[in-house]
Amino acid sequence: MNKAIERMIEKDRNSAVKWAASFFLNIETLAERKSDGLNFHEIGVVALRKALESAYNRGLEDATKHAAEAKKYEPPKVGDAATLSYGSDCEPATVIAVSKSGHEITIQLDDWKITSGGEHDGSAQYEYSRNPNGGKVKARRRKNGRYGTKNSSRPNVHIGSRRRYYDPHF
Repeated sequence: MNKAIERMIEKDRNSAVKWAASFFLNIETLAERKSDGLNFHEIGVVALRKALESAYNRGLEDATKHAAEAKKYEPPKVGDAATLSYGSDCEPATVIAVSKSGHEITIQLDDWKITSGGEHDGSAQYEYSRNPNGGKVKARRRKNGRYGTKNSSRPNVHIGSRRRYYDPHF
């Protein structure tokens, strides 16, 4: 299992335990508070059983969901459509290289032409074509599974479709 999925499962486990402690046991925090009066609680067996069952079931559901998501992920393939976004503007591209692990891709910017509408009023419809001389951009897969360029803190490479958009307001 990869590290990102392990972190998501750990986060969900902690969330489930905190929720069960709060909802079933009326314990506001599970953090150690350096005081016996705050660290120890009188809890009924029925409430404890419900809290433990709830946390277990919620954790089991989350683990099943994450396992399904992990199986679902397939890295992009060479030739897949891509869109490079920066701010509100977008440029069409094509995936031209994928690392063996699938964590790093290279995209190449495509050519585009307006087939109808106007670029400056947002109504433009585009036609895209490969440009073997187009600019190349490397992107890495982030913890959330989306791709982003090295100099961007946001996932700004979208795989699966090409889109051109020029925001005339900037």
